[in-house]
Amino acid sequence: GLKAGGEVHGLVLQHGNPTVVRSTGGVVQTIPAERIRFTRNLGRSLMLSADQLGLSAQDVADVAAYLMEY
Repeated sequence: GLKAGGEVHGLVLQHGNPTVVRSTGGVVQTIPAERIRFTRNLGRSLMLSADQLGLSAQDVADVAAYLMEY
């Protein structure tokens, strides 16, 4: 959480001052330590679900079968 309010969700690439975070979509943010109130583990994946990506169960099975071939 940020001291001024709001949150930044993403993968921490670098802890410290500054903290560097890569958010969904590949956006990289550099946040000065004095702006950070707290950090915590989100507890879930940032990856979109198959439903959110518009994939059916068969689509996921097809991709998995393809990947297992290589």
